[in-house]
Amino acid sequence: MFELQRWKDYREADLILQPKHFPADANLGNRMVLMASDRGLDAGALAQGFMRGCWFEEQDVGDQASLVAIADKLGMDGASLADEANSADGKARADQLTQEAMDAQVFGAPTYVIRGEPFWGQDRLELVARALRREAGPYTVEGTV
Repeated sequence: MFELQRWKDYREADLILQPKHFPADANLGNRMVLMASDRGLDAGALAQGFMRGCWFEEQDVGDQASLVAIADKLGMDGASLADEANSADGKARADQLTQEAMDAQVFGAPTYVIRGEPFWGQDRLELVARALRREAGPYTVEGTV
């Protein structure tokens, strides 16, 4: 909580430090973001909308109606995204990506995997840069989550 308080003060944000609907089940929201990404929609804006809903507006982001309303407010078809996210295919896709992340030792976001070595957190970017410089030759980032 002290880190949240620091960021709240630093950003002069109206962040609610203990929202009444936190923690909330993030599974449906996560899958809706994935479906938005698959459709070429602005998944980042949707994820931000869900975060804003929780931390600034005290919405219940574990509730499908709240998630649909947030998506609709962003100009997306929230009901369609939720339907796809709740489908067997939507759940299977999320499970597949979750397994891939676990296999890559992803710990949280952001995680960068460079040559099979995971780096977690924004405070590790200096170490990510060092890992990219470690060997001569072309570098590819295997994936980011």
